[in-house]
Amino acid sequence: GAAFDGLEGDEEQAPRFAHLSGEARTELLDLLDLERGGEPLPDWLRRRCAWERDVGCNDTGSALKRWWLPFDAEERYWKALWSLPDEQQKRVMQEPLRKRARFLSFVRRVAVKGPVYDNCTILAPDGLVLCTVDRKKLQWYVRRELADYVDGQEESVIKLRFEPRGRYGIPAGSTAASDGSLSGQEVKQLEKRQQYYTSFKENRCVACGSDQNLARYNLVPSCYRTFLPTRYQPGSHDVLLMCIPCHHRGALEHGQRV
Repeated sequence: GAAFDGLEGDEEQAPRFAHLSGEARTELLDLLDLERGGEPLPDWLRRRCAWERDVGCNDTGSALKRWWLPFDAEERYWKALWSLPDEQQKRVMQEPLRKRARFLSFVRRVAVKGPVYDNCTILAPDGLVLCTVDRKKLQWYVRRELADYVDGQEESVIKLRFEPRGRYGIPAGSTAASDGSLSGQEVKQLEKRQQYYTSFKENRCVACGSDQNLARYNLVPSCYRTFLPTRYQPGSHDVLLMCIPCHHRGALEHGQRV
């Protein structure tokens, strides 16, 4: 069949071409017999063989006999790989065979273990929405008796007991917002800041849209941030949410530019 094109060699050549360990040789030959006999194969097996056929690899040597390390076994590697979204699978398979398992392990290890954005809401004393934050921040305010949970929306909305020093990241009295003398452009800028602080944020990669294996990406590297004047500190505006493969690719490309 098409999935096994190029694998019809002898018992030694077929496993080498498919990059399988010696322990998997019998399995591969059995699959070849099934394919020649016209019996249907599971979709995941067809995809596995197609990947190995399309990517190819010239690496040889004893290091590849256990290429799936640090996974316990080859089966665990494939199970972890097929659990990823299609785009992330493709990114993993772009790595050389000797690096694939380590990169896949890196993706699973570095990704956040839960939602990054809880989209909980903080209200000003007058009921105006100030911002959306995570649940831990809400608990911090309530624990210090600086805010109270809103009736019927406990654990997701709080109202402050005090008037904040500013709103939407702008200190009170630092602009003409209080006396209504803002220019048209300043009004638009204020509306954009308000939208940023109060909008609900999706737990998705901004590059590929995946909702799995996510991590925060800083457009301004932390090593540079500490040397910036306070007025130029970006706060959370430069933090994007990306899946680990897109994060890795972005970091490499960004690093070349800076």
